[in-house]
Amino acid sequence: MHDLLSDPLIGVRTAQGSRRLNLPELLAALSAGQVDAYTGLRAHQADPWHVFLVQLAASIQARFPTDALPTDADYWREGLLDLADGIPEAWQLVVEDVTKPAFLQHPWKSWETEAADYGVKTSRGQTVLEPKASSPDELDVLVTSKNHDVKMARTAPQTPEAWIYALITYQTFSGYNGSGNYGSIRMNGGFGCRAVLRWTYTDNPSERFADETELLQSLRQSTRELFGYAKKGVALTWLSVWNRSDHQFLLSDVEPWFIEAVRPLRIEPPRVSRRLQHWRMEP
Repeated sequence: MHDLLSDPLIGVRTAQGSRRLNLPELLAALSAGQVDAYTGLRAHQADPWHVFLVQLAASIQARFPTDALPTDADYWREGLLDLADGIPEAWQLVVEDVTKPAFLQHPWKSWETEAADYGVKTSRGQTVLEPKASSPDELDVLVTSKNHDVKMARTAPQTPEAWIYALITYQTFSGYNGSGNYGSIRMNGGFGCRAVLRWTYTDNPSERFADETELLQSLRQSTRELFGYAKKGVALTWLSVWNRSDHQFLLSDVEPWFIEAVRPLRIEPPRVSRRLQHWRMEP
């Protein structure tokens, strides 16, 4: 449900007007220099979203190199599926079967073996779930705002695009959030922030995308040699079951531009609820 590979979930502005695109179409449009802005992106989500797209594109280009960034959506669709080891559910926002991954959401071994470990309880024969958030911006809210400046829970919960942006910011830019809730390894420390620093000549999304995808391609080999990354390894960390007792991955298991999913969470099917459900991870 809400498949990033096929559903037009992402709003953009182009010279011809506003459009809605799926993720492969977006990567193709960025490569063609057609995207001028995003219609549903909040200011603090711009860098996480840009970094996410560039990491995806650079990883696909490393596996399927071309002379120029392709403007064919099929190229990007096949590349995204390859990064996901051929698992289409990895690009779907809502997957009811918890043993399969969903977009930025780890799979479970099974409901029976992992539900209790993730804080799911049964009371009087009913499953009791305490939602982390009931709207996208309740999940993804600026930590410093404390609901004083940027207000929480203003975005309609049935907006898939808003959940996409919220998930990316939450899963790839989160810091330390209590015992067992560690942040991105690309941060200097748990109480710091994941800085995005780049000298750029433009704020146009298409131009930045092309420029920085090319830059990452040129840095891939030296980065691999410096840190010991795999030549072809894990690119999307949410494909496997959450390992709560040991290291999830070593650097030798992952590719240089791998994308993290730093929290165990799951989105409920809309027919049950439109809330994003977050379960406690045992230490």
